[in-house]
Amino acid sequence: MIILDTLRADTLDLDATRPAPLPSLRAFSARSTAFVDAIAPAAWTPQSLPSILTGLTPPHTGCQGTPESGVPALPGGVTTLAERLRALGYVTAAFTGGGFVSASQGLAQGFDTFVSSFDTLGPEACLKTWSTRPAPAAPFLLLLHSYAPHDPYGEKDARALSSAAPPGLAASPTIGRVLALPGGASGAAGTADVEGALREPGVLRECAFEWHFDAPARPANALLESLADPTKVLRSALRRFIDGGYLSDPRGRTDVESRFRAAYRNGLAPVDAMLARTFAALDAARLPRDTIVIVTSDHGEAFGEHGYLTHERWLHDEIVRVPLLIRAPGRLPAGAVVRGTCGPVDLVPTLLELVGAPPSVEELDGRSLVAQAHGREGGHPVVSTADRFESVGGRTLSVREISVRDERRRWCYVYDLETGEAVSEHAFDLLADPTCSDPRPVGSLAWDEPELCCLLSACRDAARERFGLPLGGPICGLLR
Repeated sequence: MIILDTLRADTLDLDATRPAPLPSLRAFSARSTAFVDAIAPAAWTPQSLPSILTGLTPPHTGCQGTPESGVPALPGGVTTLAERLRALGYVTAAFTGGGFVSASQGLAQGFDTFVSSFDTLGPEACLKTWSTRPAPAAPFLLLLHSYAPHDPYGEKDARALSSAAPPGLAASPTIGRVLALPGGASGAAGTADVEGALREPGVLRECAFEWHFDAPARPANALLESLADPTKVLRSALRRFIDGGYLSDPRGRTDVESRFRAAYRNGLAPVDAMLARTFAALDAARLPRDTIVIVTSDHGEAFGEHGYLTHERWLHDEIVRVPLLIRAPGRLPAGAVVRGTCGPVDLVPTLLELVGAPPSVEELDGRSLVAQAHGREGGHPVVSTADRFESVGGRTLSVREISVRDERRRWCYVYDLETGEAVSEHAFDLLADPTCSDPRPVGSLAWDEPELCCLLSACRDAARERFGLPLGGPICGLLR
């Protein structure tokens, strides 16, 4: 299982008449089953990865929270794919990019080997280490996770990835100037200096470009920020900028959005090179011919489609649509393009069916994609969640959004995390409004499929039951 962090769905361009953003991924898709309507379970890594590895959505893993509050680690009582397969005699190993995909987040459960340095060591070294595993003839689960597509976009310097203070790597020029002002490390005076510098025309914009585009300097930038900006003035300003503050930038939103989009696209070349090296290293490992190989992502990235940049807080398609490719020789159709809503949360039940594991006695949120791949079933509703701060009636609330969608409709329920009270509830007609720019009253759409309506009811009622609130009423008689 190869998880490429922050990879948008449109990086998998299956149109052979156009140059591929990721030619290695397109070549792999020709031998795989491509699920082109895959939806991620969350808007950022610490919520999405646990769902991919358990088959449970964030409300059922317990991994929810904002960047400011943090996300709890996966509880030990939640069973992972690695634990299920190890109980069946599989040897399990993971090589990840670290960060939110680490043992401290509870993701090492069930892995015999868990190494959080894939991006530093590289695929060749990781696969060489893995190839010396005990019992090489035993069935295996191998997880490879990389932050290569993630900001800062582009080629990451190995020295920057392996050290919090890499020698010889300086901070970016504008960030360095802002944070190296006199008094910058002395509390209130330093805070005032940083705030003043960020008010200079264009300075915040340049800091945002450097923070997100200057990959080798990111550790030096972060170290300087932690030393010279203890109240996180710069980090807060950058957050406001990408969350929509850039819309009022004097240079104009188009310029900022195009710079972010171009930097991400240009950064796909080293992503593809890393992916090609990974495939070559897997080939060199002489895997059995029936080995199942998966490529997917945990979320995408926004470039202003809905007035914000990067990811973490919202659930629009640019964030939740991800590639999902499964190569299962003799078991799934090679080269097939499969329509219908599904997602990476379906990988656990899919893999368990493909390897002939006994059916799980626990209820999983994901569903096996085997029948869908063979055309015996269509897609199914998918749940995604996001936590964020939102301004409501002059107050800033910590809210949670629950989104349920199929091919035709998307339902959104946003509620206050302190009181449980609904902040908003609306729907989108995906056939008439595929970009979700026209929120409509829930009752204005036809909710004519019992499975979808029951899922909406369960999501809304679970959110309200936590706070002892009355449960929601029916929609078209199907919700209750």
